[in-house]
Amino acid sequence: MFICFTGIDGSGKSTLAHRLVAELAAHGMKSRYAYSRFRPRLIKPMAAIGHALFLRNKDVYQDYSGYSATRQALFRNRFLAFAYENILLFDYCLQTILRVRIPLARGQSLICDRYVYDTVITDLAADMGYSPDKINRMLRRCFFILPRPEFVFLIDVPEEVAFARKEDVPSVDYLKDRQQLYLKIDREHNMIVLDGTKDIPSLVAEITERVLK
Repeated sequence: MFICFTGIDGSGKSTLAHRLVAELAAHGMKSRYAYSRFRPRLIKPMAAIGHALFLRNKDVYQDYSGYSATRQALFRNRFLAFAYENILLFDYCLQTILRVRIPLARGQSLICDRYVYDTVITDLAADMGYSPDKINRMLRRCFFILPRPEFVFLIDVPEEVAFARKEDVPSVDYLKDRQQLYLKIDREHNMIVLDGTKDIPSLVAEITERVLK
């Protein structure tokens, strides 16, 4: 069994993933929590050089709009954009094979906190100006290598609410840029959209009922 939670920062993904593991255990179903957010490895030197050359005087927390505009301008260079997105996705897929594909192949059930949807939207689409069609094409490429979840729960929550929950998010605009993209691809990927403003016990009960059915 492979279930993942996706959505903007502060939507409640981590809390719900941990709670679902415990709830399924109470029903005699053993599963394991897996954190699958992208962590730069192979692309880290390229990102560091780019930041030193082009973003040295930009601070995403002090001026998100200026920082984002500079990144978008950089990625108008087709060669740079092609190299960055392909190295990043290769880096992510290697990590995810270890975190997700191998445990699933061993027969483990995984409850995944973030997945490839979050990586494509948060780390690529928002800065590179992807259309929904481009996002879906990138995801389909990834699914040649990565497994598709049986359930994808998209936690939909107002950006202002999510921002108030997290101390490490640059701005509400950062969340708005990403939220709109999630809501444009949910049907294509059979995501189950949940109201993230509900209390946690109600959401856990709703999710557990769907999974047990």
